[in-house]
Amino acid sequence: MALSSEEQATKITAAATATTVDAATTTAAAAAQVEAEAKTALWSLAATILSIRAIVPITLDLQTSNYPQWCRMFTDALQKYTLEDHLLASAYPANPTPQWSRLDAIV
Repeated sequence: MALSSEEQATKITAAATATTVDAATTTAAAAAQVEAEAKTALWSLAATILSIRAIVPITLDLQTSNYPQWCRMFTDALQKYTLEDHLLASAYPANPTPQWSRLDAIV
């Protein structure tokens, strides 16, 4: 039995939609993989830092009211090395990986 032109169009549209969804899923998975690899590289760099003073040269001193400047520099360092999830409870992963746990011990 031959399909009507409307049925053929519906079938083609469904196939195109499925292909688009597959491509989007593949793209999202690839992007997630790239992000994971980038985080791993940044975490490796962070693990080599011997002292936070190398990145935040200001010593927090409540007597000199330098907290705003110190806080900005410290926050920038956290973001630079994607370490927010190690200090912010809201960003803590539900299922931390062994690598994340090792780095958390360093941080």
